[in-house]
Amino acid sequence: MKLRTWGYLLRETAHGIRTGRLMALASVSTVAVSLLVLGLFLALVLNLGRMMAQVESEVQIRAFLVDARQAAGGGRGGSGMWGTPGTGPSQAGQGGATRPAGTSGGQGSAAGAAGPSGAQEGAAVPAAPDVARLEEQIRNLEGVTTVRFVSKQEALERMRQSFGERAAILEAVDDINPLPDSFEVQVARPEQVAPVAEAIAAMPGVAKVDYKRDTVDKLFRLTAVLRGLGVVVAVLLVLGSTVVISNAIRLTVFARRREVAIMKLVGATDWFIRWPFVLEGLALGVGGAALAVGALAGAYWWAAGVAARTLPFLVLVEPEEVVRLTWAPLLGLGALVGSLGSGISLRRFLHV
Repeated sequence: MKLRTWGYLLRETAHGIRTGRLMALASVSTVAVSLLVLGLFLALVLNLGRMMAQVESEVQIRAFLVDARQAAGGGRGGSGMWGTPGTGPSQAGQGGATRPAGTSGGQGSAAGAAGPSGAQEGAAVPAAPDVARLEEQIRNLEGVTTVRFVSKQEALERMRQSFGERAAILEAVDDINPLPDSFEVQVARPEQVAPVAEAIAAMPGVAKVDYKRDTVDKLFRLTAVLRGLGVVVAVLLVLGSTVVISNAIRLTVFARRREVAIMKLVGATDWFIRWPFVLEGLALGVGGAALAVGALAGAYWWAAGVAARTLPFLVLVEPEEVVRLTWAPLLGLGALVGSLGSGISLRRFLHV
């Protein structure tokens, strides 16, 4: 197409916008508001995605190990909490009552006599785990990124810190620390949590595995819902903007219907007639998108500043990154909406 022809088309586009300036203003405003809402939703999704990634990275597996004292004291009788050998029956009964193996006081007394029943009971208790070997097995699992051993002393200290001012009530268990040793395991991707947890649970020396399965499942469902909602909102906003631009172009075509008819009579091609209207819709869409990008940048900058002052613990996506990730999609979507609206109005109402 010649440069002179392009000049003519651009002049006709500007003339069409001036002729229907009120409808053009309504179209630009509608596109701007629709894409601004979409941009704000995209910013929300970006921030939720960052929060999801942070939560997902904190989802960890806790593998509690078999208590070594339980395994060592299962077949011996004795006094005290865990039953040391060579004590009388009455002392052994006290040890059996408090032993974590879950046995009764009578069984503890029998074990204190070091009889056959005590030996059988000890054989039924799992052996103490080999911590180093178990840690190596966990590290070799597919998807595992970090493995950290937490001793029972460290676990008790964590509990003491969590109790705060009420930590004094834990002094009674300082000598008999009932908390087991454990491993804290993190994986590369959240979907790997369940299979890794099942593999760890099957290892010898592991008494229990906890990975907050309900939390992980809810996290996956929430992520899926947000993504689906984003698609639905985008489709609805695009359809609404397309209808408005289509009506604006239709009014322009109707106002210039005699001119169009004369052009057809003198032999103008269909695309020669269509181009000014297509460019008009494109200009309206891109103009509305540009306003939406500017408003989004200003609104998010303000909201991020307020959040930084009032909620310093909340880590948001930087405003520059939000603008960088949204300006091109919004401008492209504005151009698409404008062109699509022009095409619909021309095909249905111009019939050229």
